[in-house]
Amino acid sequence: MSRARPGFLLVATATAAVAVLAAGCGTERAGEQAAPARGAATPTRPAEPTNFPCPGESRTPSPTATANATAPASGGGGPLADHYAENHGFREPFPLYGQHRCDGLAAVQRIKAALEPLRRRGDFAPESIQSALT
Repeated sequence: MSRARPGFLLVATATAAVAVLAAGCGTERAGEQAAPARGAATPTRPAEPTNFPCPGESRTPSPTATANATAPASGGGGPLADHYAENHGFREPFPLYGQHRCDGLAAVQRIKAALEPLRRRGDFAPESIQSALT
């Protein structure tokens, strides 16, 4: 019986490992969608949220809403920009759609109506504001 040399076993094992790893390469390319497996359900894209005008709302967007939507995220650039965006992401408003949006606009109007008399009088005492809001 002959003994196999250790160098030969090492080369044979490495060649087999490379062959196994290379067998799965090249099936997808960058930027392409992977084809679904045969018999698998095709993934569906979520429906786009729908908006409808809320009661008392004009059809044209307010200038501040369009300015906020197109304003670039602040971050100052540089290597810390990504961390700034991560740490201050809670400040970025997210859009509301449908009934949730109408409920939010109605709440804003109720708060404005409650605080407007205090603003006209110049009464900014915390007790007055708390009383008006409750």
